[in-house]
Amino acid sequence: MRLKLPPNYRIPPHWHAVLEHVTVLSGTLNVGMG
Repeated sequence: MRLKLPPNYRIPPHWHAVLEHVTVLSGTLNVGMG
C-alpha cells in the first residue's frame, strides 16, 4: 500500500495487532507512543 499525505498530516493514536514495516520514500515520519 502506498500513501500520499498532505504536509503536517496527523494520524490519531491507534494500535495494530501485528508487526508492520514502513518505508518512507520522501520526507519525514515521526512516530510517538502514548
